[in-house]
Amino acid sequence: MSLRLTQHTDTAPRTRGIASTSVTILGVTLLGAIAAIHLVTLDDHLEEARWLGALFAVLVVGCALAAAGVMARRPLGWALGTIAAAAPFIGFMLAATTGLGDVHETFDEPYGTLSLAIEAAFLAIVAGRLLASALRTDEGVVLLGRRSPRPQMAPEQRPAARDGERAGPAGSRM
Repeated sequence: MSLRLTQHTDTAPRTRGIASTSVTILGVTLLGAIAAIHLVTLDDHLEEARWLGALFAVLVVGCALAAAGVMARRPLGWALGTIAAAAPFIGFMLAATTGLGDVHETFDEPYGTLSLAIEAAFLAIVAGRLLASALRTDEGVVLLGRRSPRPQMAPEQRPAARDGERAGPAGSRM
């Protein structure tokens, strides 16, 4: 019995893993920041409009649940995070432009504009993930309407030909 050690030269899976982990960490961090900002301003908004303070409390819980889902690499976590980022973004924009009932915000409020930036960053990450997912195919990645070439397999990695077939380039059947 012989044991053969080989060094992996294909870095694509490791790179994808690092990128995925970085995006996950960034997503969780942004959700934590959204929750922190709304938790810090919760008392002021409870005094201003009770219903808005209650929505802030729900948002903080939603961000925590979304962060847990993102950390567990669940699509539902990203979906909940999208709602948790988009809802206050839209709400603040409405409050600052047309008003939301008795609530009128301005773009001069530091927590409000910081929150908008963080929420927009999270939504941009989600959009990037969706775009990357849409462009990924079985044959590689589609870039500007053209497929990128699939990496060629080394001869020892190609699947063996079945009876009556011969193996062509990169393991394709002929």
